[in-house]
Amino acid sequence: MNITDLNTVEKIAQYTKGRVQTYRQYQSKKLEIIEDLKFLFASEAEGWKVVIDMGKFRNGFTRVLGINRMKALKKLLYELDNKMYQEIDFGVGN
Repeated sequence: MNITDLNTVEKIAQYTKGRVQTYRQYQSKKLEIIEDLKFLFASEAEGWKVVIDMGKFRNGFTRVLGINRMKALKKLLYELDNKMYQEIDFGVGN
């Protein structure tokens, strides 16, 4: 997948949904999934700026992923950059 194709909330959400679903089914692939998401969600990346606004994930993003995938994404992003993502509201509680 070309990174420039992932330029809208919907496209980023669909890509992320697929990767997070893979993680939910195969937790042994956690490091691989984190690497796949790094180009969108690392602190220097541009993707997270599209789906996060004022410290919260946009409604369109969370609607596509759903509660359980957002919980799994939270775990993955905490592994990627704990300090950055502790400040973000995932909308799923603890």
